[in-house]
Amino acid sequence: MDKKLIIKMNCKIFGNKCYIKRDDLIPISFGGNKARKAILFFNDIERTKSDCVVTYGSSSSNHCRIIANIAASRKFPCYIISPLETNRPTYNSKMIELFGAKIIRCHVSEVKETIDRVMLELKSQGYKPYFIQGGGHGNLGTQAYVNAYEEIKNYERQTGIYFDYIFHASGTGTTQAGLVCGKLLNNDEKKNHRNKYCKKKSIWWSSCIR
Repeated sequence: MDKKLIIKMNCKIFGNKCYIKRDDLIPISFGGNKARKAILFFNDIERTKSDCVVTYGSSSSNHCRIIANIAASRKFPCYIISPLETNRPTYNSKMIELFGAKIIRCHVSEVKETIDRVMLELKSQGYKPYFIQGGGHGNLGTQAYVNAYEEIKNYERQTGIYFDYIFHASGTGTTQAGLVCGKLLNNDEKKNHRNKYCKKKSIWWSSCIR
């Protein structure tokens, strides 16, 4: 599958021609933005010759499911620090268990100390653990969507089709940060619109990043 795939939608929205970037077709654990980020993390795991992975997330975390999935496919031990406050059965939590990840639960107030303890314990056991921030945040997670922006620019150059706007979902912001960085690096006039969601209130709103 071409992860750079961009296709034209067969409908117009308010008279506008719309295209969609199919990151959902990235062939890793149902695809999506977390899969794109995970690819870079596991490339870095290989580069650093780490031999197990530690990350953080809730029982409903797509990020944790994808990390556990890739770790299982590579026979890597995977440790997930998960807050007790959001602990409940979900499809993601069931898959994480099926992938054999070890889930370590703690209170939100104890997350940092628990991560530090698990990393030290693994090192004392002879492992070289690799820590991934919850949600795939940080420089590599941002770089994943700088790369995505470059793929969009390459599509424009190859097809002669130039986009005026990019709309995307934004939760904690790493996808958005990568797209904004891509825009700045290209000195681009494109307008990025985020669709922000709030899980607790189930509301959506839009804002424009200029």
